[in-house]
Amino acid sequence: MKKVLAMAVAVFVLMAAGRAMAESFSFTTVNVPGSVWTGAYGINGSGEIAGYYSAPYPNGYSYAGGSFTTIDFPGADMNMTVAFGINDTGEITGFYVNSSGNERGFLYSGGAFSSFNYPNAYYTWGTGINGSGTIVGNLDDGRTQHGFLYSGGVFTGIDVPGAVGTDSWGINGAGDVVGDYYDSSRIHGFIYEGGSFQSFDFPGAAATYAYGINDNGDIVGTYTDNSGVYHGFLDVNGSFSSINDPLAQTTGFNKGTNAFGINDEGKITGWYYDATGNAHGFEAAADSVPEPPTLLLLGLGLTGLAAWGVVRAKSRRV
Repeated sequence: MKKVLAMAVAVFVLMAAGRAMAESFSFTTVNVPGSVWTGAYGINGSGEIAGYYSAPYPNGYSYAGGSFTTIDFPGADMNMTVAFGINDTGEITGFYVNSSGNERGFLYSGGAFSSFNYPNAYYTWGTGINGSGTIVGNLDDGRTQHGFLYSGGVFTGIDVPGAVGTDSWGINGAGDVVGDYYDSSRIHGFIYEGGSFQSFDFPGAAATYAYGINDNGDIVGTYTDNSGVYHGFLDVNGSFSSINDPLAQTTGFNKGTNAFGINDEGKITGWYYDATGNAHGFEAAADSVPEPPTLLLLGLGLTGLAAWGVVRAKSRRV
């Protein structure tokens, strides 16, 4: 019996070490005062958050030290501006709506705005930015969606081979990009690293959207289950955890939790839907669990105790 216990403990240790991640999160709500909708998107190393709120039209914002600062592209139609990505120097990217009703990408750097647009695109969004100032984003050419990198005034396309459409969302310091793509059956997440694409899906998900990646290679995003409920996820070295704000509703049209950004300290941003279908931003942190070496040492100790018990039992029978 004790031999079986020792083997079971050893198996548990290997499974725990392989999982190597937290399975629960603590949440702090982020709401722009007076807004009917707040989404928290990007987060940088100092914890500054970028996103947008509606009151009732979308306006960009940054949030740091408990204070909100509005980010509106000058001359945008009804100030409609959406902020998505923020890097460690405070540069912000997103999109705005111009006087013709077209959506154009922007960079906010050093207190000044600049606009960018892929030639002849139906819309152009900046969705993420790294410390080198390289912007990742999405565009629609009137036929389908394409991801892109934008640096030094030059666009480079990101398209998953064979995909119906590709959206790119997050970028880290190494230039690794995450996003999602559409095939003939459903939506999958991807990481673009070193010129190669790797596809992945949250286990059992109906659709998987990868939105953010940090310099450690940790990925966050959103998946939908078979009931159409949104859940955030964290992917650490291929091991997944669900992210679900306890305040989120799970019925209705808008339902569940979306995770979008992650910094190198593991702080996660996103938003959840309340009972009225409106969104509220959040910042989440993974609750600590023993790291793999600690789990391994603990397990080896338990296994040793169990094995010692077997030896003692045998000695009593001799």
